[in-house]
Amino acid sequence: VMRVRASIGLEIGAYVGSFGRPQRGDELNIPVFDCDSSVSVMLERSGGGALNSTPAIQLAVLFTDVNGNRRVRTHTVLLSTSKSLTEIFRACDLDAVATTLIKRAAAAVAISGTHLTEARAELVQKCVSLLYVYRKFGAAAASTGQLILPEAFKLLPILILGIIKSNAFRAQPSLTSSSSSAAAAIFSDERAALLLSMSAFSASDLLLLAYPRVYALHKMSSRAGEQYDRNPLPVIGSLAAQNAGGGVAAPFEELIALPNTVSSSSEHLAKEALLLIDNGQHLVLWIGSDVDPELLADCVVVNPVTRALELRGSSASAGGGNA
Repeated sequence: VMRVRASIGLEIGAYVGSFGRPQRGDELNIPVFDCDSSVSVMLERSGGGALNSTPAIQLAVLFTDVNGNRRVRTHTVLLSTSKSLTEIFRACDLDAVATTLIKRAAAAVAISGTHLTEARAELVQKCVSLLYVYRKFGAAAASTGQLILPEAFKLLPILILGIIKSNAFRAQPSLTSSSSSAAAAIFSDERAALLLSMSAFSASDLLLLAYPRVYALHKMSSRAGEQYDRNPLPVIGSLAAQNAGGGVAAPFEELIALPNTVSSSSEHLAKEALLLIDNGQHLVLWIGSDVDPELLADCVVVNPVTRALELRGSSASAGGGNA
């Protein structure tokens, strides 16, 4: 059971995530709440009074540990306030804002019955409105045709465009489309399952679905695939900061050096490229027509070209020569 409360001047407007609501009260019933779980809490101003100089938000979780003991864990955060719109935009968290927008759109389709067209338009409108407010009220004076984006939200349009093209929000191809487009049709149960699952996704998983990670297997470093040296010292600070210094893993981690990544852009779909695309749900191996055969043999146990010819031959034999 989880409950969130705020200091005078703020109130809880809505919750976004995967949970159940009781008949009475503001508690949330969450069956599983681990380190990868996330719940967005929408705050609203209450009344017309001024906020405290340091408003507080407190979260309390009542849970049962592995030994069967009932425990309460609380987290209290003191926030800073500002009247400057520029400072507010500068302090915004892109992952949190994008995750909240996407989860609300997914819940509107899966639970409230909003049409996909309206959900996609709402996502685009939210993104446009956010950037418009900064352009009009938060940015310095500039020429009319100049594109001005807040530093924290430069990638927001890319994330919104990416999630709109995912199986959760992508429109079905028309009946008059080519056979290749018709083959990309999305099954209703697949779309529904993804929309409902998105409410339980962590921010990293959800943004990975919007902007997949692309590994360039044809440009792997010599250290790719090797295990980092273990760090005998206690971890101080974030694990990312530890690894940024020299690629040293924490005592409880066994990190493996991964291949270099490239941007998710069509310019990297070269003939000699061998790319591994990870969107958090599926792994796709993209093979260029002129990829090095030795590299392909090292990365793929079965040669896909040879296997395709074998399947075509067996199909021709079974079907009287029609492949």
